[in-house]
Amino acid sequence: LHGDTVFDAFENIGTEGMMSMDGGSMAGMFDAMGPENFGGIGDVDMFEMAGAMSGDNFVAMDPDSAFGMFETMGADMAGALGGDQIGGMLGAMEFSHFGDIGGAQIFDMAESMTGEHFAHMGSESALGMFEAMGNDMAMGMEGEQLAGMFGAMGQEHMASMGSDTMTMAAEKMEFQDFQMMGGDSAFGMMEAMGIDNVMAMEGDQMAGMFSAMEGH
Repeated sequence: LHGDTVFDAFENIGTEGMMSMDGGSMAGMFDAMGPENFGGIGDVDMFEMAGAMSGDNFVAMDPDSAFGMFETMGADMAGALGGDQIGGMLGAMEFSHFGDIGGAQIFDMAESMTGEHFAHMGSESALGMFEAMGNDMAMGMEGEQLAGMFGAMGQEHMASMGSDTMTMAAEKMEFQDFQMMGGDSAFGMMEAMGIDNVMAMEGDQMAGMFSAMEGH
């Protein structure tokens, strides 16, 4: 079906009709419509429909569709979604979309996310998130969010961050934050920090890092 045809169908179904569908079907409708048709949807309507979708529904979407939904709602409204939905929406996007959104907006949305919501994000979207915020802004995040973001980013991107950045992030994290990162990411963080910086960590943080790395 052509995007315009699907949009015509959407207009007949209406927001309430869409809300009676499951989230996967809604995501499919938005993908089929294409972001070029989102201009005909009101921001509040888009927010209501997005609220009925799960993070997994967003992740399965076309990157441009997920970004189009964000743009239709606007940053403030998108930031009022649940953390699971925000994680999925950002996780569906490509690296370039994060620069378009801007660091301050990304930071505000990240505040609604807990560590597990970052599991929706791949390495490219996690890197895009960090790069859009910049080092100083990113370090204003909570330890749990930093663990989620770097955990999603993976080993090779962490290596390119430099030891100072990684050490600052580790200092903000607690025992359970390292646990959530998983072994590969905790190991990647340790390698990026360098052993001298690791040895200068507090005992609780070092314990968290080493117990997360079990088997490495």
